[in-house]
Amino acid sequence: MTDGQWLGHDAVDRRERILTAAQSVFSEKGFRAAEVQDIAERAGVSKATIYKVFTSKDEILVTIVEENFRQLAGIVLANLVGPAGEPPMERLRIVLYAAATYLDQNKPFCRVLVREAGEFMPVIQQMYGSMVAQNAPMAETFFIRLRKRGEVPDLTTPELMKLLTNAGIGVLWGWVVADTGRLTDEVDFYFNRVAPVMGRWTPGTPRT
Repeated sequence: MTDGQWLGHDAVDRRERILTAAQSVFSEKGFRAAEVQDIAERAGVSKATIYKVFTSKDEILVTIVEENFRQLAGIVLANLVGPAGEPPMERLRIVLYAAATYLDQNKPFCRVLVREAGEFMPVIQQMYGSMVAQNAPMAETFFIRLRKRGEVPDLTTPELMKLLTNAGIGVLWGWVVADTGRLTDEVDFYFNRVAPVMGRWTPGTPRT
């Protein structure tokens, strides 16, 4: 994603230009070090104009995270439904790859999320919980197919989504910190090693 784009399209209005500029500035300077004036200069607007659209720098960051999450959720849902008869594990790989492709193209957001959004985690968790609740019916249908085939642990859909999300956050964090390669390559690496054994994992305390 370039400095002139927001969520994969050209920034078409003042609000999108501000969000695009803020995401870039936060990524480069860090949230705490960045000034609203820095964002204004990058967006080509005045500082006063920014405060007409957003009440604070905090609100800008939360909006960046929220709108990227919404975009990512749409990508996941669009790729979740596949052709009849297609193996569900292959569909899961396609979903993860599509999400990773979006994040590859939008690494400034990943840097902001991993490095700068820690103090906003309660708000971010609330966003995530709302999205999970909204999309639970479609996810439930998908994970039922995986459970019937014995390709995932015998967990509830919310538990499986939590498992996948936490694993994904770990991979995302390592990718951002290392700052090398593509996230899609990380998906290939882990999926090819984890997917074949997921169904054999049994929840509970290991026996000693």
